[in-house]
Amino acid sequence: MSLARRVQEQAPFYRKLKQEISGEHETSIALEAAIAEREKLTGLVEAKQVELQTLQKNSKKEFEDVRKMRHLSLRSAAATLTGKKKERIAKDEAKYHAAFESEQQCKRWLDDLSKDLSTATEKASFENQLQRQMGQYRSVKAQLSRMLEEVFSESQSGYPRESELKAELNNYLKQQQLATRDHTRFRDADHNLAQASREISQVMRLLEDALNYVPFDIFSGSMVDAEQIAYLEGAKRQTYEVQRRLNYARGVLPEIPYPATLDVVTNNLLLSLRVDLNFVDIAWKAKVSHTFAVMATAQRNIDNSITWVRQYMQYAEGALERLKLAVGSTKDSLEKERQRIFEGIMSGNLAEGSSSSHEIPQDQPPPVYEAPPSASNHQTPTFPQVPQNMSPMSASAAPLSNSSPYPSVPSYPSMPNQPPMPISPMMPGVNGTSYVTSNVNNPFQNVNRPV
Repeated sequence: MSLARRVQEQAPFYRKLKQEISGEHETSIALEAAIAEREKLTGLVEAKQVELQTLQKNSKKEFEDVRKMRHLSLRSAAATLTGKKKERIAKDEAKYHAAFESEQQCKRWLDDLSKDLSTATEKASFENQLQRQMGQYRSVKAQLSRMLEEVFSESQSGYPRESELKAELNNYLKQQQLATRDHTRFRDADHNLAQASREISQVMRLLEDALNYVPFDIFSGSMVDAEQIAYLEGAKRQTYEVQRRLNYARGVLPEIPYPATLDVVTNNLLLSLRVDLNFVDIAWKAKVSHTFAVMATAQRNIDNSITWVRQYMQYAEGALERLKLAVGSTKDSLEKERQRIFEGIMSGNLAEGSSSSHEIPQDQPPPVYEAPPSASNHQTPTFPQVPQNMSPMSASAAPLSNSSPYPSVPSYPSMPNQPPMPISPMMPGVNGTSYVTSNVNNPFQNVNRPV
Protein backbone atom coordinates (compact mmCIF):
# COMPACT_ATOMS: atom_id res chain seq x y z
CA MET A 1 0.00 0.00 0.00
CA SER A 2 1.40 3.38 -0.99
CA LEU A 3 2.04 6.17 1.48
CA ALA A 4 -0.68 8.35 -0.07
CA ARG A 5 -3.21 5.55 0.39
CA ARG A 6 -2.28 5.07 4.04
CA VAL A 7 -2.46 8.82 4.64
CA GLN A 8 -5.94 9.06 3.14
CA GLU A 9 -7.15 6.15 5.27
CA GLN A 10 -5.85 7.73 8.47
CA ALA A 11 -6.77 11.33 7.59
CA PRO A 12 -10.04 11.45 9.63
CA PHE A 13 -8.32 10.02 12.69
CA TYR A 14 -5.42 12.46 12.23
CA ARG A 15 -7.79 15.46 12.09
CA LYS A 16 -9.59 14.22 15.20
CA LEU A 17 -6.36 13.88 17.18
CA LYS A 18 -5.07 17.27 16.04
CA GLN A 19 -8.36 18.85 17.08
CA GLU A 20 -8.14 17.25 20.53
CA ILE A 21 -4.66 18.66 21.20
CA SER A 22 -5.34 22.09 19.72
CA GLY A 23 -5.72 23.66 23.18
CA GLU A 24 -2.56 22.16 24.65
CA HIS A 25 -0.53 25.38 24.48
CA GLU A 26 -3.15 27.49 26.27
CA THR A 27 -3.69 24.83 28.93
CA SER A 28 0.05 24.52 29.51
CA ILE A 29 0.39 28.30 29.95
CA ALA A 30 -2.56 28.42 32.37
CA LEU A 31 -1.16 25.53 34.41
CA GLU A 32 2.30 27.08 34.62
CA ALA A 33 0.76 30.41 35.68
CA ALA A 34 -1.33 28.75 38.42
CA ILE A 35 1.64 26.81 39.77
CA ALA A 36 3.90 29.87 39.63
CA GLU A 37 1.34 32.03 41.46
CA ARG A 38 0.87 29.45 44.20
CA GLU A 39 4.61 28.96 44.65
CA LYS A 40 5.18 32.72 44.69
CA LEU A 41 2.56 33.26 47.41
CA THR A 42 3.95 30.34 49.42
CA GLY A 43 7.43 31.87 49.28
CA LEU A 44 6.14 35.30 50.32
CA VAL A 45 4.19 33.85 53.25
CA GLU A 46 7.23 31.92 54.47
CA ALA A 47 9.43 35.03 54.17
CA LYS A 48 6.89 37.16 56.07
CA GLN A 49 6.65 34.53 58.80
CA VAL A 50 10.41 34.69 59.31
CA GLU A 51 10.31 38.49 59.27
CA LEU A 52 7.46 38.52 61.81
CA GLN A 53 9.41 36.31 64.19
CA THR A 54 12.34 38.73 64.00
CA LEU A 55 10.10 41.75 64.61
CA GLN A 56 8.40 40.04 67.55
CA LYS A 57 11.77 39.39 69.17
CA ASN A 58 12.78 43.02 68.57
CA SER A 59 9.56 44.48 70.02
CA LYS A 60 9.86 42.19 73.05
CA LYS A 61 13.40 43.45 73.61
CA GLU A 62 12.30 47.09 73.36
CA PHE A 63 9.46 46.44 75.81
CA GLU A 64 11.91 44.92 78.30
CA ASP A 65 14.14 48.00 77.96
CA VAL A 66 11.19 50.30 78.77
CA ARG A 67 10.17 48.15 81.75
CA LYS A 68 13.69 48.14 83.16
CA MET A 69 13.97 51.90 82.74
CA ARG A 70 10.72 52.53 84.58
CA HIS A 71 11.47 50.17 87.46
CA LEU A 72 14.51 49.70 89.65
CA SER A 73 17.48 48.53 87.60
CA LEU A 74 21.06 49.47 86.89
CA ARG A 75 20.04 51.37 83.75
CA SER A 76 17.34 53.23 85.70
CA ALA A 77 19.73 54.10 88.52
CA ALA A 78 22.37 55.33 86.09
CA ALA A 79 19.82 57.49 84.25
CA THR A 80 18.54 58.91 87.57
CA LEU A 81 22.04 59.90 88.65
CA THR A 82 22.65 61.71 85.37
CA GLY A 83 19.23 63.37 85.49
CA LYS A 84 18.15 61.93 82.14
CA LYS A 85 15.70 59.28 83.29
CA LYS A 86 12.59 60.86 81.77
CA GLU A 87 14.43 61.50 78.51
CA ARG A 88 15.68 57.92 78.35
CA ILE A 89 12.20 56.56 79.16
CA ALA A 90 10.65 58.65 76.38
CA LYS A 91 13.33 57.49 73.94
CA ASP A 92 12.88 53.82 74.84
CA GLU A 93 9.09 54.11 74.60
CA ALA A 94 9.40 55.65 71.12
CA LYS A 95 11.63 52.78 70.01
CA TYR A 96 9.19 50.27 71.46
CA HIS A 97 6.18 51.86 69.74
CA ALA A 98 8.05 51.88 66.41
CA ALA A 99 9.00 48.21 66.81
CA PHE A 100 5.44 47.30 67.86
CA GLU A 101 3.97 49.14 64.86
CA SER A 102 6.36 47.35 62.50
CA GLU A 103 5.29 44.05 64.04
CA GLN A 104 1.60 44.85 63.60
CA GLN A 105 2.12 45.99 60.01
CA CYS A 106 3.95 42.74 59.22
CA LYS A 107 1.07 40.81 60.77
CA ARG A 108 -1.43 42.62 58.54
CA TRP A 109 0.68 41.87 55.45
CA LEU A 110 0.98 38.25 56.51
CA ASP A 111 -2.78 38.00 56.98
CA ASP A 112 -3.38 39.42 53.49
CA LEU A 113 -0.86 37.05 51.92
CA SER A 114 -2.34 34.11 53.81
CA LYS A 115 -5.77 34.98 52.46
CA ASP A 116 -4.38 35.17 48.91
CA LEU A 117 -2.65 31.83 49.42
CA SER A 118 -5.85 30.30 50.75
CA THR A 119 -7.67 31.57 47.68
CA ALA A 120 -5.01 30.10 45.43
CA THR A 121 -5.15 26.82 47.34
CA GLU A 122 -8.92 26.73 47.00
CA LYS A 123 -8.34 26.84 43.26
CA ALA A 124 -6.48 23.56 43.53
CA SER A 125 -9.41 21.86 41.85
CA PHE A 126 -8.84 24.11 38.84
CA GLU A 127 -5.14 23.27 38.88
CA ASN A 128 -5.95 19.56 39.14
CA GLN A 129 -8.30 19.93 36.20
CA LEU A 130 -5.51 21.50 34.17
CA GLN A 131 -3.21 18.65 35.21
CA ARG A 132 -5.77 16.11 34.01
CA GLN A 133 -6.14 17.97 30.71
CA MET A 134 -2.37 17.93 30.21
CA GLY A 135 -2.39 14.19 30.89
CA GLN A 136 -5.09 13.73 28.27
CA TYR A 137 -3.07 15.80 25.81
CA ARG A 138 -0.03 13.59 26.42
CA SER A 139 -2.14 10.50 25.82
CA VAL A 140 -3.53 11.92 22.56
CA LYS A 141 -0.03 12.91 21.40
CA ALA A 142 1.15 9.37 22.10
CA GLN A 143 -1.71 8.06 19.92
CA LEU A 144 -0.72 10.50 17.20
CA SER A 145 2.90 9.36 17.36
CA ARG A 146 1.88 5.70 17.12
CA MET A 147 -0.40 6.44 14.17
CA LEU A 148 2.37 8.31 12.34
CA GLU A 149 4.78 5.46 13.12
CA GLU A 150 2.38 3.00 11.49
CA VAL A 151 1.85 5.22 8.44
CA PHE A 152 5.60 5.71 7.95
CA SER A 153 6.55 2.17 8.98
CA GLU A 154 7.92 1.42 5.51
CA SER A 155 10.98 3.18 4.12
CA GLN A 156 10.00 6.24 2.10
CA SER A 157 12.59 6.84 -0.59
CA GLY A 158 10.56 9.76 -1.89
CA TYR A 159 11.03 11.70 1.35
CA PRO A 160 14.74 11.55 2.16
CA ARG A 161 14.53 13.94 5.10
CA GLU A 162 12.10 11.64 6.92
CA SER A 163 14.28 8.60 6.19
CA GLU A 164 17.36 10.46 7.37
CA LEU A 165 15.77 11.52 10.66
CA LYS A 166 14.47 7.98 11.26
CA ALA A 167 17.93 6.51 10.71
CA GLU A 168 19.49 9.17 12.94
CA LEU A 169 17.00 8.44 15.73
CA ASN A 170 17.64 4.68 15.51
CA ASN A 171 21.36 5.38 15.62
CA TYR A 172 21.03 7.49 18.76
CA LEU A 173 18.82 4.88 20.42
CA LYS A 174 21.38 2.14 19.73
CA GLN A 175 24.15 4.31 21.14
CA GLN A 176 22.02 5.01 24.20
CA GLN A 177 21.46 1.29 24.75
CA LEU A 178 25.16 0.52 24.37
CA ALA A 179 26.21 3.38 26.67
CA THR A 180 23.77 2.18 29.34
CA ARG A 181 25.09 -1.38 29.06
CA ASP A 182 28.73 -0.29 29.23
CA HIS A 183 28.10 2.08 32.13
CA THR A 184 26.77 -0.86 34.14
CA ARG A 185 29.84 -2.92 33.24
CA PHE A 186 32.14 -0.07 34.26
CA ARG A 187 30.39 0.17 37.63
CA ASP A 188 30.74 -3.56 38.32
CA ALA A 189 34.39 -3.59 37.25
CA ASP A 190 35.20 -0.54 39.36
CA HIS A 191 33.47 -2.04 42.39
CA ASN A 192 35.58 -5.20 42.22
CA LEU A 193 38.83 -3.42 41.37
CA ALA A 194 38.40 -1.06 44.31
CA GLN A 195 37.66 -3.99 46.60
CA ALA A 196 40.71 -5.84 45.27
CA SER A 197 42.91 -2.80 45.95
CA ARG A 198 41.72 -2.65 49.55
CA GLU A 199 42.25 -6.38 50.00
CA ILE A 200 45.79 -6.16 48.61
CA SER A 201 46.51 -3.64 51.36
CA GLN A 202 45.36 -6.26 53.86
CA VAL A 203 47.65 -8.85 52.26
CA MET A 204 50.61 -6.48 52.49
CA ARG A 205 49.87 -5.76 56.16
CA LEU A 206 49.76 -9.49 56.91
CA LEU A 207 53.07 -10.05 55.11
CA GLU A 208 54.64 -7.14 56.92
CA ASP A 209 53.40 -8.44 60.26
CA ALA A 210 54.84 -11.87 59.47
CA LEU A 211 58.24 -10.43 58.57
CA ASN A 212 58.45 -8.05 61.53
CA TYR A 213 56.97 -10.39 64.13
CA VAL A 214 59.12 -10.91 67.21
CA PRO A 215 58.34 -14.22 69.00
CA PHE A 216 57.59 -14.13 72.70
CA ASP A 217 60.04 -16.95 73.32
CA ILE A 218 63.21 -15.74 71.62
CA PHE A 219 65.18 -18.77 72.83
CA SER A 220 62.92 -21.41 71.28
CA GLY A 221 65.22 -21.91 68.30
CA SER A 222 62.33 -22.24 65.85
CA MET A 223 62.66 -20.41 62.50
CA VAL A 224 58.99 -19.47 62.42
CA ASP A 225 56.35 -18.92 65.05
CA ALA A 226 52.75 -20.16 64.97
CA GLU A 227 51.58 -16.54 64.82
CA GLN A 228 53.72 -15.95 61.73
CA ILE A 229 52.27 -19.06 60.10
CA ALA A 230 48.77 -17.71 60.76
CA TYR A 231 49.72 -14.40 59.12
CA LEU A 232 51.08 -16.18 56.04
CA GLU A 233 48.05 -18.46 55.71
CA GLY A 234 45.76 -15.46 55.99
CA ALA A 235 47.75 -13.66 53.31
CA LYS A 236 47.38 -16.68 51.00
CA ARG A 237 43.61 -16.78 51.40
CA GLN A 238 43.36 -13.05 50.91
CA THR A 239 45.52 -13.24 47.78
CA TYR A 240 43.13 -15.73 46.19
CA GLU A 241 40.22 -13.46 47.09
CA VAL A 242 42.01 -10.57 45.37
CA GLN A 243 42.46 -12.69 42.25
CA ARG A 244 38.80 -13.70 42.35
CA ARG A 245 37.87 -10.02 42.26
CA LEU A 246 40.32 -9.33 39.45
CA ASN A 247 39.01 -12.26 37.40
CA TYR A 248 35.47 -10.97 37.74
CA ALA A 249 36.51 -7.46 36.69
CA ARG A 250 38.39 -8.83 33.67
CA GLY A 251 35.41 -10.98 32.75
CA VAL A 252 32.82 -8.23 32.95
CA LEU A 253 35.09 -5.69 31.24
CA PRO A 254 37.64 -7.49 29.03
CA GLU A 255 38.57 -4.19 27.37
CA ILE A 256 40.63 -3.09 30.40
CA PRO A 257 44.10 -2.11 29.15
CA TYR A 258 46.91 -4.51 30.01
CA PRO A 259 44.64 -7.15 31.60
CA ALA A 260 47.59 -9.48 32.17
CA THR A 261 48.87 -7.11 34.87
CA LEU A 262 45.76 -7.86 36.94
CA ASP A 263 47.31 -11.08 38.19
CA VAL A 264 48.54 -11.71 41.73
CA VAL A 265 48.65 -15.52 41.52
CA THR A 266 51.03 -16.38 38.68
CA ASN A 267 54.67 -16.48 39.83
CA ASN A 268 53.58 -15.68 43.38
CA LEU A 269 56.17 -17.39 45.59
CA LEU A 270 53.98 -17.09 48.67
CA LEU A 271 51.34 -19.46 47.29
CA SER A 272 53.87 -22.26 46.77
CA LEU A 273 55.61 -21.59 50.06
CA ARG A 274 55.34 -24.41 52.60
CA VAL A 275 55.63 -23.20 56.15
CA ASP A 276 54.32 -25.12 59.16
CA LEU A 277 55.54 -26.33 62.49
CA ASN A 278 56.96 -29.52 60.91
CA PHE A 279 58.66 -28.03 57.86
CA VAL A 280 59.98 -24.53 57.19
CA ASP A 281 61.41 -23.28 53.92
CA ILE A 282 64.72 -21.74 54.87
CA ALA A 283 64.21 -18.94 52.32
CA TRP A 284 60.69 -18.06 53.45
CA LYS A 285 61.57 -14.51 54.43
CA ALA A 286 63.12 -13.78 51.04
CA LYS A 287 60.10 -15.23 49.26
CA VAL A 288 57.68 -13.25 51.43
CA SER A 289 59.65 -10.07 50.77
CA HIS A 290 59.50 -10.78 47.04
CA THR A 291 55.73 -11.33 47.29
CA PHE A 292 55.37 -8.04 49.17
CA ALA A 293 57.05 -6.21 46.27
CA VAL A 294 54.86 -8.07 43.75
CA MET A 295 51.75 -7.03 45.68
CA ALA A 296 52.86 -3.39 45.79
CA THR A 297 53.34 -3.41 42.02
CA ALA A 298 50.00 -5.14 41.47
CA GLN A 299 48.24 -2.59 43.65
CA ARG A 300 49.70 0.24 41.59
CA ASN A 301 48.49 -1.43 38.38
CA ILE A 302 45.04 -2.01 39.89
CA ASP A 303 44.83 1.64 40.91
CA ASN A 304 45.76 2.63 37.34
CA SER A 305 42.96 0.42 36.04
CA ILE A 306 40.55 1.98 38.53
CA THR A 307 41.49 5.45 37.28
CA TRP A 308 40.92 4.37 33.68
CA VAL A 309 37.57 2.72 34.47
CA ARG A 310 36.28 5.67 36.49
CA GLN A 311 37.25 8.17 33.82
CA TYR A 312 35.44 6.09 31.22
CA MET A 313 32.46 5.83 33.53
CA GLN A 314 32.32 9.63 33.60
CA TYR A 315 32.65 9.64 29.80
CA ALA A 316 29.71 7.21 29.49
CA GLU A 317 27.59 9.27 31.89
CA GLY A 318 28.24 12.41 29.86
CA ALA A 319 27.42 10.55 26.65
CA LEU A 320 24.12 9.36 28.15
CA GLU A 321 23.16 12.93 29.03
CA ARG A 322 24.00 14.17 25.54
CA LEU A 323 22.21 11.22 23.94
CA LYS A 324 19.08 11.94 25.97
CA LEU A 325 18.96 15.46 24.53
CA ALA A 326 19.78 14.21 21.03
CA VAL A 327 17.04 11.56 21.13
CA GLY A 328 14.43 14.06 22.30
CA SER A 329 15.41 16.65 19.70
CA THR A 330 15.49 14.11 16.87
CA LYS A 331 12.12 12.66 17.88
CA ASP A 332 10.56 16.13 17.74
CA SER A 333 12.11 16.85 14.35
CA LEU A 334 10.99 13.49 12.96
CA GLU A 335 7.42 13.95 14.16
CA LYS A 336 7.24 17.48 12.73
CA GLU A 337 8.55 16.25 9.39
CA ARG A 338 6.03 13.40 9.31
CA GLN A 339 3.17 15.75 10.14
CA ARG A 340 4.32 18.11 7.41
CA ILE A 341 4.33 15.28 4.88
CA PHE A 342 1.01 13.92 6.16
CA GLU A 343 -0.74 17.28 5.93
CA GLY A 344 0.82 18.01 2.55
CA ILE A 345 -0.48 14.74 1.10
CA MET A 346 -3.92 15.32 2.64
CA SER A 347 -4.18 18.77 1.07
CA GLY A 348 -2.75 17.58 -2.25
CA ASN A 349 -0.05 20.26 -2.16
CA LEU A 350 2.87 17.88 -1.59
CA ALA A 351 3.87 15.45 -4.29
CA GLU A 352 5.73 12.29 -3.39
CA GLY A 353 9.44 12.91 -3.57
CA SER A 354 9.27 16.41 -2.11
CA SER A 355 11.28 17.19 0.96
CA SER A 356 11.79 20.07 3.31
CA SER A 357 13.40 23.14 1.88
CA HIS A 358 16.65 23.09 3.84
CA GLU A 359 19.70 21.25 2.62
CA ILE A 360 19.94 17.60 3.61
CA PRO A 361 23.34 16.48 4.91
CA GLN A 362 24.74 13.40 3.25
CA ASP A 363 26.50 11.89 6.28
CA GLN A 364 25.28 10.86 9.69
CA PRO A 365 26.60 12.96 12.60
CA PRO A 366 29.59 11.50 14.45
CA PRO A 367 28.66 9.08 17.21
CA VAL A 368 28.17 10.51 20.67
CA TYR A 369 29.22 7.17 22.14
CA GLU A 370 30.97 4.23 20.53
CA ALA A 371 30.82 0.92 22.36
CA PRO A 372 33.96 -1.08 23.15
CA PRO A 373 34.97 -3.78 20.69
CA SER A 374 32.99 -6.95 21.35
CA ALA A 375 34.69 -9.82 23.10
CA SER A 376 34.35 -11.93 19.94
CA ASN A 377 36.98 -9.75 18.29
CA HIS A 378 39.64 -10.89 20.73
CA GLN A 379 41.06 -14.13 21.93
CA THR A 380 39.25 -15.74 24.84
CA PRO A 381 41.04 -14.53 27.98
CA THR A 382 42.65 -17.02 30.32
CA PHE A 383 42.17 -16.19 33.97
CA PRO A 384 44.49 -17.31 36.77
CA GLN A 385 43.02 -20.22 38.68
CA VAL A 386 41.51 -19.67 42.12
CA PRO A 387 40.77 -22.67 44.37
CA GLN A 388 37.04 -23.15 44.84
CA ASN A 389 37.35 -24.38 48.42
CA MET A 390 39.46 -21.43 49.57
CA SER A 391 37.41 -19.68 52.26
CA PRO A 392 37.95 -15.91 52.16
CA MET A 393 38.49 -13.80 55.24
CA SER A 394 35.52 -11.92 56.68
CA ALA A 395 36.47 -8.60 55.10
CA SER A 396 36.23 -10.17 51.64
CA ALA A 397 32.67 -11.41 51.85
CA ALA A 398 31.20 -8.49 49.87
CA PRO A 399 29.32 -9.51 46.70
CA LEU A 400 30.99 -9.28 43.31
CA SER A 401 28.10 -7.45 41.68
CA ASN A 402 27.58 -3.89 42.81
CA SER A 403 23.80 -3.46 42.98
CA SER A 404 23.72 -0.78 45.66
CA PRO A 405 23.76 3.00 44.91
CA TYR A 406 27.28 3.79 43.86
CA PRO A 407 29.11 6.13 46.27
CA SER A 408 32.75 5.59 45.33
CA VAL A 409 32.90 7.41 42.00
CA PRO A 410 34.41 10.87 42.47
CA SER A 411 32.47 13.82 41.09
CA TYR A 412 34.08 15.86 38.32
CA PRO A 413 33.34 19.51 37.45
CA SER A 414 32.02 18.43 34.05
CA MET A 415 31.54 15.25 32.09
CA PRO A 416 34.47 14.56 29.72
CA ASN A 417 33.68 14.68 26.01
CA GLN A 418 36.83 12.76 25.08
CA PRO A 419 37.84 9.42 26.63
CA PRO A 420 41.09 9.14 28.60
CA MET A 421 44.13 7.15 27.58
CA PRO A 422 45.13 3.87 29.24
CA ILE A 423 47.84 4.20 31.88
CA SER A 424 50.99 2.18 31.26
CA PRO A 425 51.56 -0.53 33.86
CA MET A 426 54.55 -0.67 36.14
CA MET A 427 55.34 -4.26 35.22
CA PRO A 428 57.53 -4.36 32.07
CA GLY A 429 57.21 -6.88 29.29
CA VAL A 430 53.39 -7.12 29.24
CA ASN A 431 51.78 -6.16 25.98
CA GLY A 432 48.21 -4.86 26.05
CA THR A 433 45.88 -4.98 23.10
CA SER A 434 45.54 -1.69 21.21
CA TYR A 435 42.31 -0.74 19.51
CA VAL A 436 42.40 1.28 16.32
CA THR A 437 39.49 3.36 15.08
CA SER A 438 38.96 6.42 12.93
CA ASN A 439 36.36 7.78 15.33
CA VAL A 440 37.76 10.24 17.88
CA ASN A 441 34.92 9.44 20.29
CA ASN A 442 35.83 5.76 20.60
CA PRO A 443 36.48 5.06 24.30
CA PHE A 444 39.04 2.41 23.41
CA GLN A 445 41.01 4.23 20.75
CA ASN A 446 44.67 3.48 20.10
CA VAL A 447 47.04 5.31 22.41
CA ASN A 448 49.52 5.89 19.57
CA ARG A 449 46.92 7.14 17.11
CA PRO A 450 48.52 9.86 14.92
CA VAL A 451 47.25 13.37 15.52
